[in-house]
Amino acid sequence: MAGKYAVFTIDVETLCDTECLMNRHLDTDVTALDGLDRYMELMDKYDIKVTLFVLSPVVPIIKDKLKQYIQNGHRIELHGSSHKSPMLLTDEEFRNEMIEAKAMVERELGVTVKGYRAPLFSLDNNKLNILEELGFRYDASKLDFTHARNVGTITVEYFKQFLNGAYKSVKNNFYEFSAITSTFFGNIFPISGGGYLRLAPWQYIRPIIENYIKTHDYYVFYLHPLDVTQERLPHIGKLKMSDRFYLTAGMKTYIQKIEQIILCLIQNNYSFVTFNDLTHMY
Repeated sequence: MAGKYAVFTIDVETLCDTECLMNRHLDTDVTALDGLDRYMELMDKYDIKVTLFVLSPVVPIIKDKLKQYIQNGHRIELHGSSHKSPMLLTDEEFRNEMIEAKAMVERELGVTVKGYRAPLFSLDNNKLNILEELGFRYDASKLDFTHARNVGTITVEYFKQFLNGAYKSVKNNFYEFSAITSTFFGNIFPISGGGYLRLAPWQYIRPIIENYIKTHDYYVFYLHPLDVTQERLPHIGKLKMSDRFYLTAGMKTYIQKIEQIILCLIQNNYSFVTFNDLTHMY
């Protein structure tokens, strides 16, 4: 089915789930989940249906809000039961986590979970096969950026590409969706969102995104509530300078950048869909 498609997503997690803070046991009421509200308000402005990849422990915190999102046509999928890299788990540990987390989200929200995105895009083909065995219809963990910490390697040898970065298994009806990368000063760089776009110099990265959108047929955007939070983050001592920069930079202007991306997609005749939509279209 010919067309140009954009998928907007969010990884629903709290401040304490952020990789550089996970082992600090922060005693704080700050969750950064106000960033979820800000992002969803922008999506509603443009009537974009969002795929929310949720960590199962976050569900009880915002259960009513998630149910309202479901009623409004958004999709709830799985991000795991912790933000620990799946590549640090054995295959059996990963299998058990997926079984428990999937069942919990489905029970609490009354949905059928069909998709998964790994924390940190950290997945390999062994764990991808486990998702298939457990009845998932798609995964969205492929990121071809070797400089990312803990990122896994997913090969698509037995998949057929039907959009730039979207693949369907030649053996069954399982799908793999990739985050988007492009060339930035001669190097591969992710342009799908997250901290990458929040921290990058916008005057340089914006033309790269716009050119990609003009010349391709598939774009994915993702972020975390932290990326657009307006909560005052607590003081956290003994952080590396790079981690402190990650936790503080670019949040005030990120919503405006996202809106510029949306407008560029509209100008280039993209349709806004969910990953689940694409699994029924191809």
